[in-house]
Amino acid sequence: MQRKKGIFILLQAFAEVLDIIPQTKLIIVGPDTLENGISVKAKLLERLPPAIYSAIKFVGPISQKRLFTYYRKATVTVVPSLWENYPNVLLEAAENNSPIIASRSGGIPEMVRHNREAILVTPGNSVSLSKGIIHLLTHSQIRIKLVRAARTRLQNELSPPEIGKKTLIYYRNVCKENKEAIPVQNNGR
Repeated sequence: MQRKKGIFILLQAFAEVLDIIPQTKLIIVGPDTLENGISVKAKLLERLPPAIYSAIKFVGPISQKRLFTYYRKATVTVVPSLWENYPNVLLEAAENNSPIIASRSGGIPEMVRHNREAILVTPGNSVSLSKGIIHLLTHSQIRIKLVRAARTRLQNELSPPEIGKKTLIYYRNVCKENKEAIPVQNNGR
């Protein structure tokens, strides 16, 4: 739980989701962190109205196996990060057939494309996030379509072997470019 992961934005959005779909539950998985020496979870709890608190379950750090169980049970996986690089949560959610809604930040749009493999929303915008969550929660056919596309992309383009191949190709090209661009001096040795 970190501010940069969008946890405070998620709770604002969740309050809006509950207004429309009151039976919704939010499960937050992962370890607490400190922000200026204060627990982020404690900061969240002091801001939560009682009606929202009863709809949220905090799960601390868990094993990968248990985490995958949560993905498989989730109607939607929400990644509201304000900044990200290459979040494994997207790969894990897709692998476990969980539809994704995520912020259009950092490397996320390179991993999943809007309305193809995920719903992407404006980072830091709780209204955009809540609308996206509500949209996915109320449209099962869209969830199915996104999951299928995300799994296909994961297997065909983003699997570790595929990323490894792409990395090798990249480095081969860099080496070729540098070999031609940098003169090699032998100095008689």
